Amino acid sequence: MICRGRLVSRRLGLRLLPVIVALAMALPGLSAADLLEQTQPLRTALHKDPTLDAPLDRLVDAWRSAGRIQELIGVYTEHLATYPEDHHATVVLIRLELAAGDPAAMSATEAAVAAYPDDAYVWYLRSRSLSAARDGGSLDALDKAVTLETAPWRKRTWAERLVDEALKSGRPELARRRR
Repeated sequence: MICRGRLVSRRLGLRLLPVIVALAMALPGLSAADLLEQTQPLRTALHKDPTLDAPLDRLVDAWRSAGRIQELIGVYTEHLATYPEDHHATVVLIRLELAAGDPAAMSATEAAVAAYPDDAYVWYLRSRSLSAARDGGSLDALDKAVTLETAPWRKRTWAERLVDEALKSGRPELARRRR
């Protein structure tokens, strides 16, 4: 019975999530503590699966509209100072830095691929950070991500992106290999 109640409250919480985020965005005077409390469901979702797009987008929107995106990055940076092995928090931090256009994403992705060399998503984030810096190594990082990825839908999406970018960048051999 209690489990059922939790399930109902979780479903209700997820339905109310857009309302909570809208409230956070409508009240720019919110403190960081208020934002942390109101965006807890989003951060929890990302803790379970740091590759989810919707919770990250909503989290970034809430903190950015309050003018506090760097504080959110600080929250994850502090968390990782205490728990440096938290792989999911590392991925979320990198995604936040990329969303904020923070140059720290470059060194963060470099450290992440060293720490998690078999993680396809970390290699994908590395390709995005290199691409943002207009570094030619972005295609090689994306190629590595495609090679490591096991989810067919993500592998296909990334491979299609790789082929397009390889052809635009004058690397037809890379495009041919991924067709």
